[in-house]
Amino acid sequence: MRWDDRIFTGTRGKWSWIVVREEIREISTLIKEYHVGQRLCFTASDSAPITPDSGTQANRWTRINGVMVSPLISPQLEIPCDTADGMEWYVLPSIPPSIDIMDHYLGYCGFTLADPHALAASQDPTWDRTNYDWLIPLQRQFWASMDHLDPISYVSSGENTIVVTCDSAFVNRVLTVAREVVGD
Repeated sequence: MRWDDRIFTGTRGKWSWIVVREEIREISTLIKEYHVGQRLCFTASDSAPITPDSGTQANRWTRINGVMVSPLISPQLEIPCDTADGMEWYVLPSIPPSIDIMDHYLGYCGFTLADPHALAASQDPTWDRTNYDWLIPLQRQFWASMDHLDPISYVSSGENTIVVTCDSAFVNRVLTVAREVVGD
């Protein structure tokens, strides 16, 4: 794992994850393809909370604690703000009675799940070796949030595309697409 890699992958417990230093434009299509019958919890757009309009509410999206929750995911599901610069989603098996989002990781420019120590160690030796230290507590908080919410998948698409999932077929497909996007 080097600081200038374009794709990072790893595992943590039941989760497989991928971070791509590119936007994967078809990520919402992949979510709909691999998560049919589940619920998409739309937590942030361009690092701001989501506010559903009357059209979104008419399409059976509901709002729980500031999170928009989709009707059952299908390939035809219309996702609001699907073309925004940044989006953050959790995929859950059903509508949660409540949902408590600890933070919107989309709002942290450069947020990654790559090991901060490995990133720093791979840099030029004359560079500041502490410039990734801010990631350590944020990654701890992220994983605590994942353990608490226990989603099927987490997806953030903005400066980086981040996918964390317990669905191996989904992460493998995202990795294939990511390699096409970055030309790897």
